[in-house]
Amino acid sequence: MVSLIFPTLCLALLVVGVVGFFKATAALAASRGRVNEALRARGLTAEGDLDVTQLGLTLTRADGARAAIPADLAIGSTSILTAPALFRCVVVNAPLAVADQVACARALAQPVFGAFPPPPILAGLPAFDAEFAIFPAPSAPPAEAPSYRQPGDSLAAWATPEILDRLLQLNFRALHVRGGQVQLAFAPMSVDGMAEAIRLTDDLRAAAAGAPVTARAAWKPTDAGAHVVGRIMGWSMIPIMSFTFLISMGTSNMTYQSNKEQSYFTLGANGIACPDGGIYSAGPGYRAQFREHFCYQTPNSHTPAAAGLYKLWLWGSCLSFAIGICAGAAGIHRSERAAAFRKSADHLAL
Repeated sequence: MVSLIFPTLCLALLVVGVVGFFKATAALAASRGRVNEALRARGLTAEGDLDVTQLGLTLTRADGARAAIPADLAIGSTSILTAPALFRCVVVNAPLAVADQVACARALAQPVFGAFPPPPILAGLPAFDAEFAIFPAPSAPPAEAPSYRQPGDSLAAWATPEILDRLLQLNFRALHVRGGQVQLAFAPMSVDGMAEAIRLTDDLRAAAAGAPVTARAAWKPTDAGAHVVGRIMGWSMIPIMSFTFLISMGTSNMTYQSNKEQSYFTLGANGIACPDGGIYSAGPGYRAQFREHFCYQTPNSHTPAAAGLYKLWLWGSCLSFAIGICAGAAGIHRSERAAAFRKSADHLAL
């Protein structure tokens, strides 16, 4: 009976892992469907993978608004090559009829404008002004660009407290208006944050035109690392499988044991390899094909062992264990992704 404990546990782990994997796969597909429906309700079309890491994902709207990760984001003379803060940012493009300008972190002023940047214009929200500032764009013609000495209030007409607060919630990085088009850069975020950033451009246009801004529920985008638990479980398979492999190798190289030592041999290999009694040993030899497998009744008395049956028992159990661990880790990973998608769908429905 002891010999059945180890394969039974491995088989149970296999069943639990595989069933959990298929359940998590179904939940992931359902949550993806909810996100797609919520995007269509907002008039958005998604191209690419809807994963929470948004790699390769592009959202577009019929009026030309678009959110994606471009190959290069240029603001003045600064690009992702010279501004690490803009690396892999989500960039939203939309029409915005305001004067050419740049809103970015104060630390980026010199890379964008050169050695002598214009004086910063404060937006009026302390939390925003502590890190960011608004500057006339270097590309603006003299007739359109406000004077450096007397910057016009129209430059920051879009910067209402509600909009600035929402920008901070979406992890704002930079804004660039040129020729009636705005580029908004945000830190990498999930699909619900990208969709909300597109909707924020509607508020920018309303504020710039002097219209009231629609009040919206405050929430932060779904954490792009929400399925980190699944990744940790996946990586944990390596030490677990290594430990199991070492145990398995140890059981195939046993020598004669006393009764006390035999009591610690919990895998039950003796009952499989030695059905007539005794303690299993693979015998001496460096290569497996040169080993002689015996069952020792005493240190000086032995009989041939059922080596083939033992190998089938051992590697069948280990294979079930390995597949169960892999399926379980993949299932946990997919469950975490499904939970993140459900949260994104709830945000998109607001």
